[in-house]
Amino acid sequence: MFNWWLVFCWVLALVAFLSLILLSFAFRDASFLLFLQFSFTAISLPLATYFLTKHYHFAQTSRFEEEIDEKEFDLEGRFCINP
Repeated sequence: MFNWWLVFCWVLALVAFLSLILLSFAFRDASFLLFLQFSFTAISLPLATYFLTKHYHFAQTSRFEEEIDEKEFDLEGRFCINP
């Protein structure tokens, strides 16, 4: 089943990032719209980050802590080298 909530979170993150770019580079003077855009960006960036990190379950163990199967490296009798 398609997860619309995840799409919403990614769109929210993208719109917030674009809004932050516009806020940083396009506007020069203070106005109500500038304040409204700043408020939306300040609220939605952390919110989208929270939703995205909550969706993905990160592994608790490191890949270096995995147990190694000793039979995987047992190469005795697998190669025949004649001089």
